[in-house]
Formats: sequence, structure tokens, C-alpha cells
Amino acid sequence: MKIVTYTHDGRTRSGLVEDGVVRPLPENAGPLGIPGDVRTGEPIPLAEVRLLPAVQPASVRDFVAFEEHVEGVRRSVEGRGGVPDAWYDAPAFYFTNPHAMIGAHDDVPIPPGCHTFDFELEVAAVIGKEGADLTPEQARDHILGYTIFNDWSARDLQSREMRVGLGPAKGKDTATTLGPWLVTADELEPYRDADGFLRLALSARVNGTELGRDLLSNMSWTFEELVAYASRGTRVRPGDVLASGTCGNGGCLAELWGLHGEQDPPPLRPGDVVELTVEGIGTIRNTVVEGTAPLPLPRARRRPGTGPDPARPREISPGGGGRRRCGPGTPAGTAGTSGRTACRAATCPAGGRAAMRACGRKECPAGVSGLGDGAAPSQCRSRSQWRGQRRGGAGCGAGPGGFAVGARLDDAGVRAHPGRAAALSCGLAAGKGRRAE
Repeated sequence: MKIVTYTHDGRTRSGLVEDGVVRPLPENAGPLGIPGDVRTGEPIPLAEVRLLPAVQPASVRDFVAFEEHVEGVRRSVEGRGGVPDAWYDAPAFYFTNPHAMIGAHDDVPIPPGCHTFDFELEVAAVIGKEGADLTPEQARDHILGYTIFNDWSARDLQSREMRVGLGPAKGKDTATTLGPWLVTADELEPYRDADGFLRLALSARVNGTELGRDLLSNMSWTFEELVAYASRGTRVRPGDVLASGTCGNGGCLAELWGLHGEQDPPPLRPGDVVELTVEGIGTIRNTVVEGTAPLPLPRARRRPGTGPDPARPREISPGGGGRRRCGPGTPAGTAGTSGRTACRAATCPAGGRAAMRACGRKECPAGVSGLGDGAAPSQCRSRSQWRGQRRGGAGCGAGPGGFAVGARLDDAGVRAHPGRAAALSCGLAAGKGRRAE
């Protein structure tokens, strides 16, 4: 079956495509889980309906399963050739925007701020049955069908944002064409080769000129293997979309730019018509139009303790009294936490949290020790003591003898409670204290 979602006379329905007409399904029937004996309504000429995305996906995973595409785009986007060794270990993917789906003939706007716009020719599998931790053999029964997938790409935005180590994000966030319809898996079985791949011819045209041609069977993993990997440690659910990634040999402009060493053919411009065809499925045809200008957004605010001046202390608690980063020359009272600044040295070394733990060497009330063998009394208080003092209980008052970090004072004198948490509250490593005798 070819299952389509469409609008006609102001109503949105699903239907079956046969011989140039759409046979409407019952109003409560969607593209997923259609029974074999479903009754259809009066046929509508296909030319009279507006095709919507084949499904409204719950999630979208976009893989990179074509080796040739990885090599070409890496050279174009990252400026270096070759395929990373890690790519061969498992089928990598990213999650893209499920709310950005458009229909087979809809206009596609250029993303805000983009000057290097591109298409991508892909095929996507649509999940029809829930499953988790599937084997590739099991995964075949969970694929409802296939559709054409074009995740329109802002290559200049993509190239910059991926330097952060995440993404793509806004580089592929504005539009993805999904259509023209969903072809059920049984219709494509005749194209399956001996290795389990679907041997479908793929082609890409811009303004009538063919720029790319490939076979879907040149993927390095089958769709069943992609689904099995996606389900590892989680679940795939009906309506999930898993795309193949862009085919090679001109499946996108960026790959050709990487091969040619220049932007030839040029990036897409308003008025360009992109036509992608997949054997056994159909054709999608979209026109590029002007997008909106980006609204202003400030650059990141640099914070003390980072960037060009890491020596500056950094506050990370409300009210200005929280723990601060330790830096060279940090004044006494700024390297601790609110209420414990007396336990901090006048000058703390650089080195972050570890250095903070080591700089507790400034005056504390009498009756408290615990800075290790040979440490003098009157140097530090425990966390529990500070809590007791704030509650109005015994604080760091004098007690008999020296006792360990973590000790609590009570009316009778001293109870020793050495512990790592209390030790760190005075800026020391655990286990440095002495137990009271």
C-alpha cells in the first residue's frame, strides 16, 4: 500500500494512493496500523489534494550510513578528508526536529542567517510496532514502511555550531521533507538483494539538472540493523522515523563541494526547485523561498574564573556568599563558603576544588584541631559544629583536648565524629584528622 496524508476541501485525512487517485480512509484512521479490510471512500484525483508529511513522527533519528557521503561532507564542512575510524564501529545518528516536517510539494524557506543552503537525498524507515533491544532479524517486523527524507541543511550554520562538539542544531532545524507517501515494506521486498539491502535507484535534480545518482544498497548497514541499534537500551515506537543519511555520488551539494574544492554547484537560492526521486517510492519536489532574518541575540557572557582571566574568583551561590573558585591572590574570606570563611587562608593557590580543600589554614576558635598529625589546635571547625552554632547550639567553644575534624561539641564536652564530609567542610582531604582521646 501507499499511505498518504493530505488536505482536501479544508479537511485533513489519510488515504490510499492507487492509479492516480486517493481513496480516503475513515476519519478516525491514521497512517499507522491500517487494517487490511479497511473500507475507503469516494476516490479523489491525486492532483487535487495537498500532500502533507507522510507521518507526524514521534521522534526522528537521522543516521549517516553512506561512507562516500561521510568522506565528501567532512572535507566540505570540517576542512579535512577521510572517514573517522569511529564511524565504522556503529551506525551513528543524531536526533532532529520532529516538528519541522513539510509535505512533498511545500515551499521551503531558507533558515534565518543562512547563506549556504543545501538539500539531502535520503530514505527513511517508519516504525509500525513497538520494540526494545531488537536483533536485526526481529527489527524487520517492526518496520511499517519507507518514505523519502530530505533534511534541508544550512551548511554555514552547521559548520560553525559543530565546532562546539554538539549538533547539528540550527543547521538542520527549519524543515525536513517527508513524502510523498508511506510505502509499506511488503511492496519493496522485490528490491531486496542477497545481503539484505534494498536496491533502489536514487536521483537528485536541481532546476531540472541531475546532480546526483546512487543506489540505496550502497548503505553500510541495513535498515534492520539501524533499527536494532536504535532500540538498544531503549524503545522504538510506532511513528518513529529512522533516516538512512544522505546517499553518495551527489546526494547533497556539500559532498560535491568537498570533491571539487569549491562551491560548485552553488548553494541553493530562492526560486530553485529541488526534485528527489527514489525508485519504488516516488518523487518529492520543493521550491526554495526567502526566509526570515534572524532576530538579534547577544553573545555569551563571560564569567569570572573562565575565559581569558581564570584567576578571578567566581561566585556560584545566590546572594554572593556561596563557594567561590580559588585563584592566585584570592583574599581571605572569599575562597570558602558563607559562614566558614574563617577556615580559609589569606591566599589560596590556583587549581580549583582540590586547591580549596588544601587551603584551610586560617584562624578558627580555640578547642578545635584536626588538620593532621602535628596540627595545632585553634585552626578549623567541622560542618556539624557550624550547623549547631547557627541553630543556637554549642559551636566551637573550648572543649577538653584536641579532637578530629568532624567532631561535635555538646554540653558534656566532646564527641568525635571523624568523616570525609566534615573534613572537606574545613577544606581538607578525608582521613587527615585526629580522634579525641
